[in-house]
This record gives sequence, C-alpha cells and structure tokens, in this order.
Amino acid sequence: MLRVDRGRAYLLPGLLAASGVAVAQAPAGGEAPTAQASAEPALEEVLVTSRKREESILEVPVSITALTADDIAKSNITSVRDLNAFAPGLNFQSQVGNGAGGRNAGAIIFRGMAPVQGLAREQSGSVFVDGVFVASGVQSVDTADVERIEVLRGPQNAYFGRNTFGGAINFVTRTPGDVMKGGAALGMSERGGYEVRGDIEGPLVDGKLSGRLSAASYQRGWQYRTTDGGELGEEQTRSVTGTLFATPVDDWSIKLRAHLQRDDDGPMTNTYIRGTQYGSLCPGQTFTGLSGTGAPGAPVSFALSRPYFCGSIPTLSQLPGGFVTSNTNLFPSVLATIGRPNYLSDIAVNNALNSLVLARAPKIGEPGMRRDITRISLQTDYTFAHDITLAANVGYEQSFATTIYDVDRADVQNSYAVLPQISRSQSYELRLQSGQAQKFRWLVGYSLLEIQAESQQLGYQIQAAQGGATPTVGFLNARADDRSETPALFAAVEYDVLDNFTVGGEVRRQKDKSSLLNANLSRTEFEFTDTLPRVYARWEPITDLNVYVTWGRGVMPGQLNGQFVTATAQQQAEVCAVIPSCGPGAPLPKVTNKEIGLKQRLLNGRLQYSISLYDMDWKNINSNQSVTVSTSPFLLSVVAPNDARLKGVEFEGRWLVTPEWDVGLNFNLQDNEYTKFIGGTLGTLTSGVIWFNGNDVPKQPDRTATLSSGYAARLNDAWSWYVRGEAAYTGPMWDSEANIVQSDPYTRVNARLGFERGDLGVELYARNLFDDKHWTYIARSTSLAEPGALLQVRYPTPTSGLTTVQGLLLGAPEPRVVGLRVNYKF
Repeated sequence: MLRVDRGRAYLLPGLLAASGVAVAQAPAGGEAPTAQASAEPALEEVLVTSRKREESILEVPVSITALTADDIAKSNITSVRDLNAFAPGLNFQSQVGNGAGGRNAGAIIFRGMAPVQGLAREQSGSVFVDGVFVASGVQSVDTADVERIEVLRGPQNAYFGRNTFGGAINFVTRTPGDVMKGGAALGMSERGGYEVRGDIEGPLVDGKLSGRLSAASYQRGWQYRTTDGGELGEEQTRSVTGTLFATPVDDWSIKLRAHLQRDDDGPMTNTYIRGTQYGSLCPGQTFTGLSGTGAPGAPVSFALSRPYFCGSIPTLSQLPGGFVTSNTNLFPSVLATIGRPNYLSDIAVNNALNSLVLARAPKIGEPGMRRDITRISLQTDYTFAHDITLAANVGYEQSFATTIYDVDRADVQNSYAVLPQISRSQSYELRLQSGQAQKFRWLVGYSLLEIQAESQQLGYQIQAAQGGATPTVGFLNARADDRSETPALFAAVEYDVLDNFTVGGEVRRQKDKSSLLNANLSRTEFEFTDTLPRVYARWEPITDLNVYVTWGRGVMPGQLNGQFVTATAQQQAEVCAVIPSCGPGAPLPKVTNKEIGLKQRLLNGRLQYSISLYDMDWKNINSNQSVTVSTSPFLLSVVAPNDARLKGVEFEGRWLVTPEWDVGLNFNLQDNEYTKFIGGTLGTLTSGVIWFNGNDVPKQPDRTATLSSGYAARLNDAWSWYVRGEAAYTGPMWDSEANIVQSDPYTRVNARLGFERGDLGVELYARNLFDDKHWTYIARSTSLAEPGALLQVRYPTPTSGLTTVQGLLLGAPEPRVVGLRVNYKF
C-alpha cells in the first residue's frame, strides 16, 4: 500500500535541490548545453497550449509533461510507445489480450487505468494532433513533423472531450516560418532498419504565406524469428506532409495541414507459453479472492486440474532456442494434410468469405498489418479589440487497415484471424476567449466529433481445443458498424484573486449519441449526457514556485450491454436478478480526480521540477460476464460494473548542473486496487471464485522511473560532441485480477554518441544497450492450441476444480539495436 506523508512530499524537491541531488524530468526542452554557453546558463522555459492558450508549463494546474522538437530528436522518439520512459504515469501497451495488437491496436493507460475488455472505447486516454482527435489508432502518429508533444494526466474532458478519461496526448505540429530552411536525415540500424527524412520550409508570399513540405520513410528491423522461421516486429512507415500558414492581416492566422501515410508491418513481438509445458498445479499456494461481494478477499488455496504459473515465469532466454511462438505462414502445413493448402490465403487475400469490410480494406499477402491514413486539419484564429480571440479547429481523418494475426500466438497452426478496419472521423470546434493579460479570463466554445468505425473479424480455426474432431472451420463474425456523434458546449473562467493567487474552473456539457449494428443487422441507439467539471486554485508564494489543487471528473464513452438488448423479456429479468445494473446501456465508467501539485524553477533557472499527488475514484469499470438463463441461448454475455481506487505520486524535473551537463529524473509510484471486482472468466482457474475485491489492478507496473543525462563539449574549433542516455526502470505487473503471478521488474538503457560540425551531425545510438530480455507485458489466457484445451476437467481427484488449459500471453522486448544516423540542416 502506498503511504505518502504530504508534508514530507512537499519538502522533497527542496531537500534534493539543497543536497545537490540531480532531480529532473525527462528532457523538457532547450538546446543541449555546449562549451560556448553563456556565463549564466538556464533551462529553456517551455510553453504549452494544453488549455487552448499559450502559457508556461509551470502555470498549468495539472500534471503535464512537454517534450520539444529538440527532445524528440535527441531521444529518438518516433511514436507513442517511446513516451513511457519520459512521462510518469503513462504506460502504453501494444498488446491487449488476444487482440490484433501492434501499431493498429494497443492501449494508452494513464495512472494504471488498464482496460478490462480491450475495447478502443475503453482507452483511459486518447491521442490528438493539433487538438484534433485521432481515431485511426494510437500508434498512427509519426513524429517527423512534430514540434512538441504534451502529455496531460488526469481527466481532460473539458478541453479535449471524448476519451480523455485519464489523460490526453497532444502532438503539436510545426508551423512554417518565413525563413527558408530545411534538413535531411539518413540512418541505418541492425536487422534491416533504416530511416530517410527530409523537409523544407519558407516564405511563399512575403509576409503573408509560408509553406512546409516534409517526407519520411522509416523502418524498424525485425526483432525475432519465430518457431516457423518467420520474422516478428518489423514496422515500416512512409509519409508526406504539407502545411500552409497564412496571415492575411496582422490579427488573422490560418494553418492548413494535409498528411498522407502508409504503414506496412510484420506480426508483432509477443508470444504464448502454456502452463502444461512450464507451469505447475500450484501445490500449497494461494491467490486472493472471495465467493461473494463484501470486504477484501482472503487467501484461497488452488485446486487445479491443469497447471498454471504460480511462481516464476520462464525468461525469454529459457525458452527453447530463444524463439517466440507465433505463426507467420499463410499456407500452414496443417491445411495441406486435409487437402486445402490455400484455404487461409483464399480467406485473407481473395476474400473467399465475402466480407463487406475486407472488400474495401487494403490487401495484404502475409501476417502483419497494412494501413492507409489521410488527415486534413485547419486551424484559424482572429484577434479583435481587447485581445478577444475567435478560433476554429476543423479536422478530418480516414483510415483503411487490414491485420492478419495468429490469435493465440501458440506454436500450433490452429487459428488465424483477419481483421479489416475502416474508420472515418470529423471534428469541429469553435471558441471565443478573452485576452490573457487581464485579471478575469474566460473562454466559451462548441465542439462536435463524429466517428464511424467498421470492422469484421474472419479467419479459420482447427477445432482441436473444443475436444471433438478437427474439421477446418472458416468463420465470418458479424460486421461491426459503430457510429457516434458527440456535440458539446464547454467553458472556462479564471480569476486572479491576488497577484499571486488564481482560482478557475472548466466545464463541458457533452451528449454522447451512439448506435451499434446488431448481429441481426438491426441498429441499437443509445445516448448519454454528462456534465464534466474541473476546478482548481493556484498559488505562487514566491517567484517561480507554483502550488496547485485540482478537482475534476471524467467519463468514458457509452457502451452497449452485450447481448442484453436482443434477449427476451424473461431472459432480461433473469440477467437482472444476477447483475442489478443490467440494461441496454452498460453503466457509464466515471472517475473523480483529486490532485495537489508543486512546480518550481530555481537556481537562476538551472533547476526545474514538478511533483503531484493524486487520488482517483474509478467507478463502473466494465467487464464481460456470462450469465446462465433458462431458455436458449442459455448463456448470455453482459457487462458488469466494478470499482477501483487509484492513488499515486508523480515527479519529474531537470537540472543543468553545468553549461555542458544536464541530468534528469522522473518517477511514478502508484497504489491501485479494486474496491469491487467480479471476474467470471477467471472461474475455471480459481475453482469458481470470481470476486477479487481488494486486489491490485493488473497488467500495470506500480512503479516506474527514468534517469537521464547528457553532456556536450567542443572537440576543436570545428567539431563538438555529445553523449546522452536514459536508464528506464519498470516494476512488476500482475497477470490478472486474481493477482496470481507477476512479471519481473527490469531496467532498459538507451545511449547516443554524436558529433556536430556546423549544420552537419553524425550520431551512433543503441536502444536496449545491455540487451535486457524481460517480458514487457503479461496476461492470463486460455489455450486454443491443445486438444480439449477448452474442456473443463476435474483432475487428478474428484474434488479438484474444473479447469481449462491456461497459459500466459507475454510481450517480448525489443532486442539491442545499434544504429547510425546522419543529419544535415540548411
């Protein structure tokens, strides 16, 4: 349990500074120090736009990390997954359960708010580009044209709207300048990795119009060879971006941006290990649970008939040959044995099952993912008298993607899935706000977000796990066509009560109107209306020291309650007798966040830090439950609500020790536990125990930390050099809500050595320098690979629990990669 003495927490930064300890955030901005720095060097003060206006990061009354273009380049940040090491409280996972995973999926998780069902609408945070919602996948934003990344923790609904339940990540793109300049970069790395980037910008009409054009081609080389000889982890992105920036008159600006992107990836780097192969029956061991609701659970002894993992997990090095078990062949040999060698290829490539969605999605001839993305955005603002500004932000995005993947990642060619996905989104925002120099500041606005998302899973499965004969079965699941329309009014006020004391509040009144296509092709509509407030107070007792207190609420989008809407009245009554919160719409997940923080800039601007303590009540965490009813179908899948309490502390800062040397530190400590959780899917592993009140939220580390440092100096009159690196620590993670087994903690080190001469730069870099091999993701999973794996058996005694074959889905780490990069600016 996390215990933080608030008084001591407030003293911590000052004590660290006074003792000379290097307290710093992961790079927060500013050029790398050089031997030619001024006699009084200082960190650059970073400006952010997270509240729809430009202000110092020290003045924002929320926990926020900002990475500048210089930070992005020097830390080699290419996507959301690279932000884990630099933003405390953020944990991005590329894998969620048995889903497709990779860059077309994954989950943004703030402060441990991990999704239970793995749905996109369950994300505790979302990604934005210039404030425009990204619907095409959280890993679809490349940083080639990004000026700044802002990571905000805690509910951000007031300014960002939908899907910012636990936080938001905003990529702010570059605005063309009126000076002709550009650059190019070439790089290569191990196992086929490379990068080619170039950009040019400058004036088109002197003083009125400027433009920027950038292009990039980037490939991450393959990471592992699988048991069938295939390659995992390769990623390729090609993109081109054009931006126009116009100032027709002095008080009016217009920014128009268009972005085209093609992603081609191989299968992602995860694997499956069976309990029957590496586990045990857990003799004499316990888990924490209880048979009904009430107080936190007590130790319960295992009664397994098939092995699971109750102690250590085999490391990657201990697996046979160091292979990971995922299938990568569209012509699996098992199909040849029954005379249908082309069956999978016909489904995936030739659309033999006649999927309406696959017919419009990109064709792909091997496991992996292909995606085409188009983004267009327009931002404009006009400033009237008294600095009153009228601003508009319009965005359009469409994405066409196809993913082919091994469902269970086992070394048996029993199951493949094809997942075509098509999404379109349009967003509109109009706001009017006061000038920022006056004591009373205000903002009012209207926004509308429209999203349509289509998908349809298809593929084949050898029915060995069901225990019967093994015919080949091609499956075509019902087509999903989800549509949502979210209009909202939002407003903010802020008042300087004293010169050094400010109070403020923000609110969004939001209506979430959604409709889902049912299996019978009828459409179910449901609607939620919410008022989402946040209030705060900020005090500056001395110059450059800000203390803030914030209280706010957040909400997730609504969700259809499983099969409830298509059930008969009698079946619905039987479901409601088991789950009182039953209804067509699942209970709306909500969170209340209480936060207190301290931000300071001292030592003449050479030291900057921030620390925040938060306490969050997370209500209605949706999980799927199976309820037995008296008429066919006898098993209905419905949604049950659960609750959790999240507490933690986040720290980040940066210290410019000398003009040549800077040191950084960030860390996150959290204590997240379920106050109520029902997990029916765990019953075959826990002998029918399905309540896990008091257990920790799984699949999330309870502590992370990153230490970073850089040093730069002159070699001679022509050349300078620098060295930079980060050591990122990730704590253990639980496998499931039953808290049975944990992954091991690990530390990864990245390093870069560079040389510069004028506009020319050469850099040698290494990711995962010491080739750490610890698993990055852990999740319990039922096997689909073994004969009868899904059949519940009672063995070795008649009193043993009914158990299916259990195992673990594991994320394999990126192996050590060494690369060389050359860049030139003009």
